[in-house]
Amino acid sequence: ARAKTGLRTQQIEALERAVESTELLMQHGSTTYLEVLTAQQSLLSAQLNQIADRFDEIQGIVNLYQALGGGRDIAAEEIIRITQELITRNGIRAVRVDEIAQTLGISKRTLYEMFADKEDLVSACLDFMCHQQQERITAYRKRRSRSSLQRAFKLVYEYIEHLYTVDLRHKVAYAEHFDEHREFWRSELTVHLRGSREEKLLLPEIDADSFADRILETIFEMRINNATREESYLFCRTILRGAATREGVERIDSHR
Repeated sequence: ARAKTGLRTQQIEALERAVESTELLMQHGSTTYLEVLTAQQSLLSAQLNQIADRFDEIQGIVNLYQALGGGRDIAAEEIIRITQELITRNGIRAVRVDEIAQTLGISKRTLYEMFADKEDLVSACLDFMCHQQQERITAYRKRRSRSSLQRAFKLVYEYIEHLYTVDLRHKVAYAEHFDEHREFWRSELTVHLRGSREEKLLLPEIDADSFADRILETIFEMRINNATREESYLFCRTILRGAATREGVERIDSHR
């Protein structure tokens, strides 16, 4: 199991390097955005497989421990972590409290002592996932290998993927959760838009703060109204292209 975990980790590290290399090639016009998407899809598949491996490993340990008649104390952080793995693997609507309890080898009563109900647990899990994503984005901002406009594209695409974690149309509480975290995205996007304007990639009359608000608010409303990912991506591309200088348009068009 350890050898398999090590190989999986090496595979993911290699795919992460491949994604970055492909994005750099696209930046210099040596490849297409389709190849970037293909590399990203390969990385995502490997990451999901790693989660599935970890889930199977944990499930095996729990089954063995239960067969030996053991019980266990559990921390809220571990419940959240397992819930995250289940959401990633099966989708949020397929997650059941009894499945989480069984996976962890605890009773539903123990789980409900920590979380009031499924929505409370999922909300805590979404908070955890959001903080993880924020840490990744903050680290990404420190990498200076791309233009601010490219980083703005990357951030908006991350935001779109973030919104599609759950079906916001049917759960007002989840929609409110994503809306509460929008300030982080707005702040990050504003930084990149200001940088794009300084690099003369956006028109000088563009106000970065209000433009960032407009983009994120529109994408959020599109998600609520059942727009597809592709429609959100197209909107993002169109509105940024309309605000770009000639050099900025060329940068955007090179991402096809």
